[in-house]
Amino acid sequence: MVIGPPEIVKDKFDIVVVDESHRLRRRVNLGPYYGAFDTACDKLGLDKNNCSELDWVAQQSDISILFYDETQSIKPSDAKKKTLTH
Repeated sequence: MVIGPPEIVKDKFDIVVVDESHRLRRRVNLGPYYGAFDTACDKLGLDKNNCSELDWVAQQSDISILFYDETQSIKPSDAKKKTLTH
């Protein structure tokens, strides 16, 4: 099954594989996505100012496998490498 970050908040998963996990967003420079980001954080009981879509994956899966390429991280909202050690 292929899903995007907003769908992960709807259910729990045994294993989640994230390709291009460097593109998981933080609450920085999100434009019109701020509302959906905040709603997802509220639904998961997370602080919208201190979490990211990576936190959503970690919370909604028993095991998460992340493929991360820091040389492709170009946006200020992209997940930082140091946060992948959840």
